[in-house]
Amino acid sequence: MAPGGINTDTFRLTEGTKAVAGTVSFEVGNRVGVFTPATGLAPNQRYTATIVTGIEDLAGNALGTDFAWCFVTTGSADTTIPVVIATGPADAGTDFPLNQKISATFSQDMSASSLAAARFRLTGPGTTLVSGAVAYRGRTAVFTPGSKLASNASYTARGGGDEPGQRGTGCSDRRPNQRSAQ
Repeated sequence: MAPGGINTDTFRLTEGTKAVAGTVSFEVGNRVGVFTPATGLAPNQRYTATIVTGIEDLAGNALGTDFAWCFVTTGSADTTIPVVIATGPADAGTDFPLNQKISATFSQDMSASSLAAARFRLTGPGTTLVSGAVAYRGRTAVFTPGSKLASNASYTARGGGDEPGQRGTGCSDRRPNQRSAQ
């Protein structure tokens, strides 16, 4: 499909006659259109997803007819709060290699966008913010420092935009339930 043609005008989600607000993306390599609701869907509700005839393939051939399918959401909303179940290095760990990546593994799938570098932070020595990048695979977020860490120095990793003394909750799962304070 032509990626630019798959948008909220051509990929719609409704609850009865009411349009559901959201965004649409297209994974070119997988040929998958994804509708992401702006808020969680209501429990025990019937929804209709529709792809309309305005979209075209790469050769310019339009979809012949609208394609629609329905689904019903589960009886209750997911309210399980995600928690960090493992870290690398372990809390208060020592003798960590200077070029090692820092990781946190969560109890459930997380929203990758909630684990951006601005929310997953490493400081040290002292309060110096260490620049770097975050990747998310499986249930694990991995922070790669932008430069080698200083030897014999103490570092603190925080997730979710935590501020000292706050034990933040900015990271969320895919529902989105925010990470519990730990």
